[in-house]
Amino acid sequence: MMSLATQPAVQFFSQYQSFSWQDSVVNTESLFNAVADAFSSLSAQQQYQISFSFGGVSLMTGRHSEVNLQGQVDLQIEAGVMANGHSALRLPERHLVPADAMDVFCVHVATALCSVGSDYGQAQRMSSRAKCALTPGSNPDSLAKVSAIIAAMLNDIAMKVMLTTNVAQATERAQYANVIREIQQRGIPCDVELLAAVRTDHAALWQSITNYYDPMQTVYRHGRFDHSAFAQLIDSQGIDFPLQASGKPNLDDFKDMAKAYPVLTPIYSLYKLDAQLRNEKLVLNAENRLIADLKPFATVTGRHAPSSNKFVLGLSKQFRDLVTPEPGTALFMLDFVGQEIAIAAVQSGDKLLQQDYLNGDVYLTFAKHIALVPESATKATHAAERELSKMIFIGVLYGMGAQTLATKLNCDDAKARQILIEHRQRYPQLWQWQEALLQQAREQQELSTASGWRVFVDYSTKPTTIKNWLIQAVGADILRKAILDCESAGLRVLAPLHDAILFESSLVDLEAHVQQAQTLMVNAAKHWLSDFPLRLDTQLVFPGQTLCPTNVTGLKHFVGATSQNLEGDFYGK
Repeated sequence: MMSLATQPAVQFFSQYQSFSWQDSVVNTESLFNAVADAFSSLSAQQQYQISFSFGGVSLMTGRHSEVNLQGQVDLQIEAGVMANGHSALRLPERHLVPADAMDVFCVHVATALCSVGSDYGQAQRMSSRAKCALTPGSNPDSLAKVSAIIAAMLNDIAMKVMLTTNVAQATERAQYANVIREIQQRGIPCDVELLAAVRTDHAALWQSITNYYDPMQTVYRHGRFDHSAFAQLIDSQGIDFPLQASGKPNLDDFKDMAKAYPVLTPIYSLYKLDAQLRNEKLVLNAENRLIADLKPFATVTGRHAPSSNKFVLGLSKQFRDLVTPEPGTALFMLDFVGQEIAIAAVQSGDKLLQQDYLNGDVYLTFAKHIALVPESATKATHAAERELSKMIFIGVLYGMGAQTLATKLNCDDAKARQILIEHRQRYPQLWQWQEALLQQAREQQELSTASGWRVFVDYSTKPTTIKNWLIQAVGADILRKAILDCESAGLRVLAPLHDAILFESSLVDLEAHVQQAQTLMVNAAKHWLSDFPLRLDTQLVFPGQTLCPTNVTGLKHFVGATSQNLEGDFYGK
C-alpha cells in the first residue's frame, strides 16, 4: 500500500496524463514496496541510501537517447537501495512517453532544479538522479518510513516545479528542443567519396599531411608527435611554454601558444588533425548526410555542446571540405562578428567600446591604440598582431591576469600590466561593470539573462566563471531566438556553431534567403541587446565548392596527393 505521503507527488505527476505519468506512478508503487522490502532485510548497522532516478532522457536538456518511429521516448525509471556504498537492489521500470510532451516536462523540471540548485552541475545531477540517505538506526522495518522518504523526494521536485517554474520560459525551451531535433534529423550534405577516402587511405593521407605541415620532421617523426623533439623546439626558440608539474610542456595551452608564436602554428594544426583523424566518428544517415546530436542547453551558459568528433563543424576547418552542396542547392554560413565584444559593450554601457565596435574592427582599433600595429594596418596586413589584440580583449573579458597575459604574448609581466592599464583607461566603464557584476553575483548568489536563463553562485565560483557566464549566456539567447525566427520564416537551418548558423537553400531562392536570414539574425541580436546592431560575416558555398575557408588547406588537397608535391607548402604560403 502506498503511503499517504506520496499523494502530493501522485497528484502532481497525474497532471501529465498525456505523458503516461499516471500509469508510471501506479507502476512505481511496486518499486516503492520492493525498495522497502530490501531495506527492511538489511542490518540496522549499515549506511543506507535510497535512490530513484530517470534514465533514457536528460531532464536538464530535454534530450532523448532515442525517439522511436511513433515519436515516443523510452523512459526508464529506476529505484534502488545502496548499503555501505554497494548495491543491494536495483529495480527498473520502462515506459513509452510521447517525446513532444516529454520535452515540456523535462524543461519544467530542469528549470525548477536550476532555480534552486547551488550551481548548474548540482542541478544537472539532481535532475537525473535524486538520492535520500538514511543513517543507521532509522527504523528500516517501517514501510511507511521508506515510502515517505522516496515520496518526499518526488514531492520536493513537484513543489519546486510548481513554485519556481516560469511556464512560458519552459515552453519556449521545449519548443527550441523540438526545432533542434528536426534540424539535426535533416543532416548536413556530405562528400561521401571524400569521407571514404579519408578513412580508407589513412596512411597515405597522413603522410601527405605531415609532409605539408612539418616537412623537416621537426616534431613529427615517423608520423607521430615526438614530445622530446617538441621540448627541444620550444627551448631553441626561447618559448616560455607553460609546464606541467612533471616539467613537460602543458599541451592544454597549445592553442593559445600557437597564436602567440607563429612558428608553432603548423605543428599545432598537425597536432589537432592527428587526434581528430584517429578519433572522428562522423555518422551518415540514409540520405548520405552527416547527422549529430546537437545537444541544446548542454552547458552552464545554455549553449550547444555536440561531441566534437561526431559533429563535422566541431572538427578542424580542414574537415569542412566534406561539406558540399547537393545539386541545385547552395549553403551559406552567417556568423556574428565580434559578438562577445558587442555583448560586453551593451551590458556594460561602455559608449566608447560600442562606438569602436560600430566603427569596424575593434581588435585592430585597440592594437593601434597600444601601438602594436601602425595606423595603416589592416586585417590582411597584420593578421598575427590582430590575433594578439583579440587575445588581449577576450582575456580581459574573462579576467585574465598580467602573468597569464605575459605568457600568451611572449612579453614580460611589466609590459602585460601596462597593456591591461591602457585597456582599462580606454574602456573604464567596461572594467567597472565587471567589478559590479562580481559583487552582484556574490551578494545575490545568482546571475540571469533577460530570457530567464540563470546560474547560481557560491563561494567556490571563480571570478573568471562569473565574467564569462553572462556574455556566453546572452550569446546563447541570441542564437536560440535567431534559429527559432529563421525556422518560423521557412528557412532551412542545418546547424548552429557557437555564434554562427549554417543554412541550405535552393539556388533559385539563395539571394532572397540570405537577405532574409541576415535580417532575422540581426533582429534577434537587437532583441536581447537593446536594439544594438551586430554585424555578420557571410560565406556562400555553391555546387562544386566546399565549406572549407579559402585560406585553409582542406582534406581534399591531401587525398591522393604525393609527398613530393606537398613538401613545404605550409611554409611557402
